[in-house]
Amino acid sequence: MTISPLQHLAALGLVFADVIVRALRTRLLLPVTISRALAVNTCGDAVASLTPGRVGGDPIRYFGYVRAGAPTPAILATFGIEIVADAVVLVAVGILLSLLFPAAVREIVASSLRLARSPHAWLVALILALALAGSVMLAHRLLPRGLSRLLVSLGDAWHHARTQSPVVLAGATFLTLLSLIARGAVLPVLLAATPGLGAGTVILGSALLVYGQSLAPTPAGAGVVEIGFLVSLHRIPAGALPALILLWRTYTLALGVVAGTALLLREGLPKRPIPPYS
Repeated sequence: MTISPLQHLAALGLVFADVIVRALRTRLLLPVTISRALAVNTCGDAVASLTPGRVGGDPIRYFGYVRAGAPTPAILATFGIEIVADAVVLVAVGILLSLLFPAAVREIVASSLRLARSPHAWLVALILALALAGSVMLAHRLLPRGLSRLLVSLGDAWHHARTQSPVVLAGATFLTLLSLIARGAVLPVLLAATPGLGAGTVILGSALLVYGQSLAPTPAGAGVVEIGFLVSLHRIPAGALPALILLWRTYTLALGVVAGTALLLREGLPKRPIPPYS
């Protein structure tokens, strides 16, 4: 499996495109500059990637947008709209890909069944279950205790969300779709020159990996993503899979964590207490 410098450049461009598109979505919903949205979202992504269930991301983003002067109801409304847009796009894209690539769906299901019937499947399941249980308990402990005070602002946030025009909501959903496409295209770009892989298998497998990294309760989808690689890209030689996983993780995770950590240190967000909520 060979990956050319042009493929690496394209993958890096997709990562930047995803970051910029999500900043544009934030700018559409909140009265902040693009540069501030880029910085705060990158900080939030870094913390979210390293915490179970991504629970650390939004508190950091909340603090960053409060410091930028955005009102609490608008921030909470933005988070709610983003969650709804993400859910709608994920479900719609998942259904569409399943309809477009039924053969790939059957192949992934068959590969999953083979993995489930393997002699060591019980050990994999046990480790994954322990990781999931530990992540859920850790996420509960990591949730900011002061977050409950935000309940007093939920009514204002709901009112703010309802006042958004259909054009703004449609724009936010469209930008969410573009972001998902950018993230989902990273793996197909890296595998573009790899023989023996059908387009449906690569595209559907990439979608599963993106979903797993975003939705699994373990930090950065640990365990879930690796199993996703095994069941969706089983045609790739086993010896090449670890390098591919590491490379994909570098583009979709490590670069964001490094950039976000650097910005966190520069901004000093973790060092200051969250101000009282309005």
